[in-house]
Amino acid sequence: MNFKVILPGGRVREFRWTGTGRRPGVGWRVLVTTSGGGLTGVVVGQGEGKPEGDILEVPDEGPLILPHHLDLLDDLSRDYLIPKGVLLFRLLPAVFDWYQEEFVRVSGRDTAGLDRLSAEVVRYVRSRGEVRLETLRKRFGSRPVNLLIEKGFLLREVRWVRPDLEVRLYKLRVSLHEALKLIKDRRRRELLLKLDEAGTLSEEEVRDLGFSVRTLRSLLKVGILEEIREEVRRTGPPRRAGFFRSSLGGGEVLWGDLTKVVDRLLDLCSGLDGSALILSASKDALGDLIHRFNDAFGDKVVEIHSRVSGRRLTEGWFSCLQGEKVVVGTFLSLLVPLPDLRLVALIDESSPGVKVPAVGIDLRRAVLYLSRK
Repeated sequence: MNFKVILPGGRVREFRWTGTGRRPGVGWRVLVTTSGGGLTGVVVGQGEGKPEGDILEVPDEGPLILPHHLDLLDDLSRDYLIPKGVLLFRLLPAVFDWYQEEFVRVSGRDTAGLDRLSAEVVRYVRSRGEVRLETLRKRFGSRPVNLLIEKGFLLREVRWVRPDLEVRLYKLRVSLHEALKLIKDRRRRELLLKLDEAGTLSEEEVRDLGFSVRTLRSLLKVGILEEIREEVRRTGPPRRAGFFRSSLGGGEVLWGDLTKVVDRLLDLCSGLDGSALILSASKDALGDLIHRFNDAFGDKVVEIHSRVSGRRLTEGWFSCLQGEKVVVGTFLSLLVPLPDLRLVALIDESSPGVKVPAVGIDLRRAVLYLSRK
């Protein structure tokens, strides 16, 4: 049996399911083989054509997203002219995007007689235990690395890479002025400015802003950044907020301070026969929202944002398939699977955060579309 699978680059391709293990359905995450290595994809339907590879594994016990999320992605893709697969994987938390990489390690074979460059390559790998094959080729060139693999001095290993399950936060270790004097690359300077403005950023937030984690780690390596641990902070409330109610098929918009808006939302959620999704366009409001909703609903609350550890986020995400929940989070919670969704809310819709940098969409439009599904 073949399934159509949407991939991170935006392509939809067919893959063969061999019939062993868990059978996927629409919205389920699958790990597939491609010519460029293993990738994560999401099933969008059954296929009848020629498969390009196999479904290696169905890693989850339920769907990652629901069918109405695919309709939402169709609407946003049409409005913003962004491929549906690109939108999907930029809106999903990075913890769900697994991929295969090749690593090399030394074999233990006697290196006596190797030329100087080859011996240097082996020493480099031995000192680190293992090295990504791509990194090694960039550092020493493909020819000497390939020869060492061919002759058995280096061993290759292909394995799935899962994004870090723990939250890593970073901040400037030196003053912004000193950092900008040391860094001349435009892209890394832009990231330094964002870090200075935010105070701290997690790896997920760096991705949200459109930067690669590799750029972040290059700054860490030269000592300009440091890694810290920090919880979501509670700060002063924004001046106004708005929200849409999906159960009415229309919407209700509230203006005023956060306290009054949240009081109204708490009343609505208390009387709901189903689940609620509360999105915050502003990180400033997020800590207060989480505090208020946790006080009111306890274990029913699920947090989905970039400062939740990958393990906790994954558990919370799939728990939404198992009963009434109140999800509180950033744009990363837009695609959380809530089968009985009755209320969708967007807090602080006038803040700059309604424009999602990593995706280029307006959260107000996305929430409005979602409320009509």
